[in-house]
Amino acid sequence: MKGARRWDAASNEVVKSWVTEVKSINEDLRTQGETLRARARDLEQNNDYVARYLNLVETNVIGEGVKLQSKARTNRGKLDMRVNRTIEREFKKWTYAENCSRDGRLDWEDIQRLVARSVARDGEVIVRIVRGNDFKIALYDADFLDYELNREATRDNNAIVQGIELDRAGKPVAYYLWKMPPNKVPSIFGMPTQSPNINSYERVPAEDIIHIYKSDRPNQIRGATWLAPVMIHLLMLNRYERAEMKAAELAASKVGYYKTPTGDYLDDEDGADGYGLPPSIGGVGFTELPAGTELAMLDPNHPVSAYSDYVAGVLRGVATGLNVTYHALSSDLTSVNFSSIRAGTIEERDNWRKWQQFYVCHLIRPIFAAWLEFNRNRLGLSSTAADATFVPRGWSWVDPVKELQSHQMAYELGVTSLSAIAASQGKDLEEVFDQRAKEKELMQEFGLEFGPVNPMQNEDETDE
Repeated sequence: MKGARRWDAASNEVVKSWVTEVKSINEDLRTQGETLRARARDLEQNNDYVARYLNLVETNVIGEGVKLQSKARTNRGKLDMRVNRTIEREFKKWTYAENCSRDGRLDWEDIQRLVARSVARDGEVIVRIVRGNDFKIALYDADFLDYELNREATRDNNAIVQGIELDRAGKPVAYYLWKMPPNKVPSIFGMPTQSPNINSYERVPAEDIIHIYKSDRPNQIRGATWLAPVMIHLLMLNRYERAEMKAAELAASKVGYYKTPTGDYLDDEDGADGYGLPPSIGGVGFTELPAGTELAMLDPNHPVSAYSDYVAGVLRGVATGLNVTYHALSSDLTSVNFSSIRAGTIEERDNWRKWQQFYVCHLIRPIFAAWLEFNRNRLGLSSTAADATFVPRGWSWVDPVKELQSHQMAYELGVTSLSAIAASQGKDLEEVFDQRAKEKELMQEFGLEFGPVNPMQNEDETDE
């Protein structure tokens, strides 16, 4: 149509090979999820930048673990210190590996870090609550949910979509987990089965499962690796770097050759040794050329001068796709200054805080609530003793004096609290006060007294 208004991005005339088919996110995951997961795991094992990114996820989201602050209150609405300390003490005991994990291998902090890593790499992870004589946790890879286990809903049966049984509203009712890993390797989870039928799976009620993944679209029931948008870039960059290293190795390798006085080729009986010629000098190999032949040297010039710029350019795109700063992903601080690194770090930390709250909501709070309910009678707790807050790790700045001064000003202006300041550093204010009280008692016992600390003026301030 002449003069018709249109979106060029929707026109086949602009890019003929661009995707035009609309499919549900669950269908995409059913057909592509396993391949994505396998390739993400390969990158984890063989790509240094992916290893760095997954370590950033563990360190910045979980760090040394999220701290519990019990907030149970009395009938008068005041904090019940006795109950809160009991809950925090007992929960601390539970976090040891022999108490919290079913196999006794991982403590609570290990579980948190492994969950964060698994979700970033695989797109999802399954946390199973095991209630028996004790309250324990078992972790399952996404492999234990079968993409091909599907069943249409009938009058008597719920639908099963990719291993998850859903009611009419789409709410999970149960999870069908392989009785053993799909690769058929014997493990603690059972022995291999001969045929994959419904009896090959263990039906676990949804109230015993915490299925953690990032939802990108409505009605999504499985997760995709966070590496998906940048996997091609990482693969190509990895191949390019290896090719450059091989070319550089070839460029560094040298070879020499001998010519006899007569130009005759030495036979095996005489050889170069007959002329007193060594086969190598200083690690450089020497050989003999037959008469009438000449050597054409291949002299590759590697690594090329644009190597570092090319790698940095690709990594900036990868860092953008992963929502981290370039300098954090590459460990390259050559082109940053204080202002640029501060601006980038502030935005990056906002992203990490978002994921901290994600894990508080989807892992830590549900586990704590289930643990508290399981132990309520044993601890003699009322039904109201359930409130709690969770303090993730915080960060400090390069200039701690200025940071503390800004906290002090905000506190004196009444726009923040000591609890908020402590939380920004990943600390529990109650623990801080408890430690200070103990230190004060210890100083009195030894007859010591320390005065206030007067911070020294920064060198930066003297230059301004």
